[in-house]
Amino acid sequence: MANEGNPDDEEKAQTIEERKMRLAKEKLLQELEATSVRELQAEMKQVEDAMDHLRNLDRERHEAEIRFHDAVAEGRQERELYETMRKKEDEVHGELQAKRKQAALLHEKAVQKQEKIWEEQESQQRKEFLQSVVQQQQDDLKLQLQKSRECASKREEALRFKQQRQRKGAEKDHYWGVHQEIARQKWHDQSTRIKQRILDRRHLLDRRSQKIDAQELRESVWLETNAKQNEEKMVHLRALRNEQSQF
Repeated sequence: MANEGNPDDEEKAQTIEERKMRLAKEKLLQELEATSVRELQAEMKQVEDAMDHLRNLDRERHEAEIRFHDAVAEGRQERELYETMRKKEDEVHGELQAKRKQAALLHEKAVQKQEKIWEEQESQQRKEFLQSVVQQQQDDLKLQLQKSRECASKREEALRFKQQRQRKGAEKDHYWGVHQEIARQKWHDQSTRIKQRILDRRHLLDRRSQKIDAQELRESVWLETNAKQNEEKMVHLRALRNEQSQF
């Protein structure tokens, strides 16, 4: 026992390390999101530029139509303007189709990047949840080990008390032996119930894969408080026994 490390220091070091890892993951995720947003904004700017170009082409087509109608009205170069308008219309139509295809590809790429970001966020949340479940299980095991050590200490103390009682008078031995056995049995039963409830809570946590709810936390606090009260009763009983032995 003397060579073992301090569990509180180890737990604090582990908590600090987990906090550093969590902050590093959050920072990496934020940088990834910022980069994805900048890329998406750049791609959307390209789409907007393409749409502006399409509007300019449409305006040129409209102006060509106006020139065509003016030429028809004036009777000048009707065929040439008509062919020019048709050629310009075909060019505008081809460019429009190409820009629409490019815009669709850019939109699909942006959607895929956003879905990837969501998947990474969901994966990160699952990892954090599983880490919390593992941490809760470790806490339950530590609590169970602590209770086992306390029970072993109580049994050793009860054994020493029994040996001391055997050196006293027969009547006092019988009287205090009965009460000591009752107190020891109560403590043993209480400790067994506490261990069983801790195991039940652990099994329930494994089945649900989620944190203990508020009711179970209140029950845990009540069990710990009750265990402390039983320990205080044992101390009081030993003090009373020592006081009676002086007479």
